[in-house]
Amino acid sequence: MSRQERLIIIFLLGCVVVGLSVSFYKKAHLPKIRIVPSSIAKESAYHEHLVNINTSNEEELTRLSGIGPVLAKNIIAYRQENGLFSFPEEITKVPGIGKAKYERIKDFIVVEDE
Repeated sequence: MSRQERLIIIFLLGCVVVGLSVSFYKKAHLPKIRIVPSSIAKESAYHEHLVNINTSNEEELTRLSGIGPVLAKNIIAYRQENGLFSFPEEITKVPGIGKAKYERIKDFIVVEDE
């Protein structure tokens, strides 16, 4: 075996050792991901994090991503002027809430007549 072939074999073995080390490190240090079906998630612990846009006050509305005090007031004002929301998508009629913002919050809002 020539010197060049030995160097190539040593290099390849080094790559294998580094690859295995990285793999073991990831398995040991990365958190385990638990997949929960959406039907279970909405009915269980995640339900308490949903915001009812028909009854929520300003503080509760500001918990939604991208909804600050001004947009929360706009949602409440829209609700007072036009009545309760019939479906979640209707929130896009509120000034300042477009389709992109709706896409961000749609999984966290509900409309109920409580």
